[in-house]
Amino acid sequence: MNKIKLIQNLYLFLLIPFLFLLVSSCEDFDEPGKIYKPEESIHVNGAIITSIEPGNGAIAGVRVITILGQNFTSGDTTWVFVGNNSSPLIKSLSDTKIEIYRPTNFGTVEIKVVVPSSIDTIVRIENYNIEVPIDSIQPFLVGSGLPNFSAMEIGKNGTFWTAGNRRIDTVSADGLFFGLYKDRNNGLPSSFGTVTDLKFGRGGFLYALVGRADIYQISTAVADSVKAPLVYANLTSTGGTASKFDFDEQGNIYSGGNGGLYIVTPLTDSTGNAVSTDQYSGVTFVEIRVFNNHVYVADSKNIWRSSINGSTVGTPELLVNLNNVGLDSCTISSINLDIDERVYLCLQNARYSLYVLENDGSVTPFYVDNIIPSAVRQILGGYNSRYFYLNRSGIASGIRMFILGMEKNGAPYYGRDL
Repeated sequence: MNKIKLIQNLYLFLLIPFLFLLVSSCEDFDEPGKIYKPEESIHVNGAIITSIEPGNGAIAGVRVITILGQNFTSGDTTWVFVGNNSSPLIKSLSDTKIEIYRPTNFGTVEIKVVVPSSIDTIVRIENYNIEVPIDSIQPFLVGSGLPNFSAMEIGKNGTFWTAGNRRIDTVSADGLFFGLYKDRNNGLPSSFGTVTDLKFGRGGFLYALVGRADIYQISTAVADSVKAPLVYANLTSTGGTASKFDFDEQGNIYSGGNGGLYIVTPLTDSTGNAVSTDQYSGVTFVEIRVFNNHVYVADSKNIWRSSINGSTVGTPELLVNLNNVGLDSCTISSINLDIDERVYLCLQNARYSLYVLENDGSVTPFYVDNIIPSAVRQILGGYNSRYFYLNRSGIASGIRMFILGMEKNGAPYYGRDL
């Protein structure tokens, strides 16, 4: 017994110092901070959409849709979806504004902004309307029987007129075409060759630039189809040739080619007098447009503008050179204007078919997504409307003509109202 008790006392004697050290160590121990604090959320504030511009929907021609709100950049990533989870290209992104390029889809859609790490991951606007931006014109389907054409015009009633080598056709809205002049044996003079430009003008006649030398005056009435077109003006007398022309409000014709710019003034109802100006000598014209007391001229690389000064034009002002805006390998095939004198360009050898000359002098795609088909060679304005017509007459298959909606009206063709 005494031996057992001795052992117990010895055990307690040895254990007491150890317990003292252990208690002392516990009092000095600093507990680490909490990894997760319940009072703090791991989520950021949710995005809020306050409005979308344009507010009444994106009509055809609207190139950018703007989403306004808050907390768009509160997370690591931000996504935008437009109907059926289509993700458009984002032009710019800030905490209060997102700009997206026009998406390829259209109709009544839902627009969603997704910030994955936010409290409310998805915010949305429903029933936003996006108008169809472009549509095909079926009568111009390759293989429909309509011959190839090198020039075209649109009348007040929406009827199309096309012209090629020794031929002029009319195409109605319901898809029927009629060969008004089919060959030299059907009312065309022997000098009538390939048409390079076609415009309505004085007296309601159709005017055609033929063989880069003569401007013909042509009746469009079917009953007059046996009446041979008349030479309204000869440009070779000015010492040059021409490829394009346009009318001003007084019925004067502005035309040009390698020899420079010519002005044709009316002499009688059926004849005009061509005079050469001292401007644009050596320029190979691919397009000419007259609007708002200005003449716009384009060759394959440049666009100029001159003021109209009575019977002549002012010194050309260079608006753009493709080599100076990163489009060295591209060429211009056509230009046109809207009512605000903004210039639109059809470019060849470019990623997109249609471009815009911006106010800062840059040239940008009209749409950055695959909305406009390739191989567009000409942009033609409708009759006092917000629609342009895109001519793809050189393609081997598919649709040769599309109608493109614009945000603003195109610049008028003065000849159509003379």
